[in-house]
Amino acid sequence: MFSIENMIMLDPIAEISSQIGKDTRVNKMNLCLGYFESELHKTTGFTVLNSPDISIQDEGNIDFSILGETTFRREIASLLSIQTSNQYYQSVVQTIGASGGIWLIFSLLKRFEQCRRVWFSCPTWDNHIEIAKNTNLDFSYYHYSLDENGELDFDLMLKDISQMENGDILLIQGCCHNPLGVDLHLEQWEIVAILARNKKVSVVVDFAYMGLAHGIEQDKNILFLLHKHLNYFFVVNSFSKSLGLYGERLGTLTCFAKEQEIVKGFETYAKRIVRSSYSMPPQNIAKKVAKVIGSDSLSTIWYEELTQLSNSLHLRKRALLEALRAVGLDKLVINQNSNGMFINLDLTTPEISELAKKYAIYILTNGRLSLACLQLLDIPRLVEALKMIKFCHE
Repeated sequence: MFSIENMIMLDPIAEISSQIGKDTRVNKMNLCLGYFESELHKTTGFTVLNSPDISIQDEGNIDFSILGETTFRREIASLLSIQTSNQYYQSVVQTIGASGGIWLIFSLLKRFEQCRRVWFSCPTWDNHIEIAKNTNLDFSYYHYSLDENGELDFDLMLKDISQMENGDILLIQGCCHNPLGVDLHLEQWEIVAILARNKKVSVVVDFAYMGLAHGIEQDKNILFLLHKHLNYFFVVNSFSKSLGLYGERLGTLTCFAKEQEIVKGFETYAKRIVRSSYSMPPQNIAKKVAKVIGSDSLSTIWYEELTQLSNSLHLRKRALLEALRAVGLDKLVINQNSNGMFINLDLTTPEISELAKKYAIYILTNGRLSLACLQLLDIPRLVEALKMIKFCHE
């Protein structure tokens, strides 16, 4: 029934996790996951949800809103609000993580707007492609590559997306691009928004890393530019990275529109798909996060801890680059001017395989290495392994 003759490879992270599970060595180093671990104690770095001020008194009271827990949705709308003199309407749907948010908006646009194709950056997060397949969307790529200065080659990207057609979907990562970590400048966002408006395409922003680049308030400045030029657009975000809630799958899909009728239609169709798939999302964790966002004191703590996480990632990248530079290998890091959780190493497939087999150090097969789970104490061991791999074969 379920023939495996033509089965494609599993998700790369799942595949490597399986390999790591079979590795009996005690010094295994898993540098694949985009899940932050603090130094020494290896916690998420977030304490705010443990505050005694957060208690759910009404755990037994179920909010039967198909679109999600009401207070949480209201606080997300406030969190994502933009300062503009022009009227806009907004609707938030609680989703099963950011992946669920992308799946939901792809499903909506495919089923009710007859969209046929979505455009992804190349490279992009692998699961983007699988979500498009699961929603029966065709997909194309736009170049998302670095120039000789390590900056985004925007002209090449613009040339590709200029081929979009009426009814297409453009997915853009809002910040801390996975895997490159190099993002559009505000001026470039405006150019993209104008092009999307002229091409009559639907813009979806994957904001899974919101807050990790320059803080939430600065990172969300892109939303103002999109609102300025577009009649509507969609934003997907989650709290897996920004609150350490990876396993809770708490996310949102937000529709921004200049016309109230668009928002009403969005809510109506979202209810139909949600009700017929997972019925309604989890509520208790949503209530707790709503309390963090809605409290001045708790949100201050959250913002501070988010900043600390971002600073830790930059510290690890600087330390790794300095250690690599000391042995003449700093050019191995392709995206030195990056934000977020990942760097990319210029290694061959055999070299990546040797890292795992000989040194018990695992990174993705495309060279992506997670700073999120790279401890400072492990950097010397990583650099020594890279030195042996690069120099011993010359």
